[in-house]
Amino acid sequence: MTFINRIPVLVRVPLKFGSASALLSMVVMWILYSFGKHPLLIPLYFDSRIILLLIFIFFAVREYKEYHGNGMLHYWEGMALGITTYVVMGLLGGLFILIYDIFDATFVTTYISGAREGAEKFRDELLNGSQPIKMTEEEFNRHMEALGRTTSWVLAKDYFIKTCFLGLFIPFIYSAFFRKVNA
Repeated sequence: MTFINRIPVLVRVPLKFGSASALLSMVVMWILYSFGKHPLLIPLYFDSRIILLLIFIFFAVREYKEYHGNGMLHYWEGMALGITTYVVMGLLGGLFILIYDIFDATFVTTYISGAREGAEKFRDELLNGSQPIKMTEEEFNRHMEALGRTTSWVLAKDYFIKTCFLGLFIPFIYSAFFRKVNA
């Protein structure tokens, strides 16, 4: 019996799909960054993680139900599969950011300059507009100062938190959709 087979199926399946989605996410981040678009400055509603999470959580739940659950899936199993999948993706993606920054020290500095540029671009709207996010001049200056203290660790935590946020509701939907228990 190999080490992999000793891992419980409820953990092994989401590890496989979470790792696969993280790998694709890393490739997307690397491609975007290579073409001059910082992947962490893309608005969440255009983020490729949404599609990756939808696809890979779907396959994790489906594989468990069809190949390991004998056609049955309890709601809690679907939730555990989905949550573990997006946590693995977030952790591995955050780890990639930490490692990538070691090899390319400009990763964080381009993020900082891009974030500052974006904040300056919308400065008037943030300070004087009727946007849902409105701040004072003092808050804006504190924000700009805090951007200068951004590290790869901060970006990795941010990536993990946003991945968990993006994946939060997917397991609820898939667990309800795939749920089937014998009466």
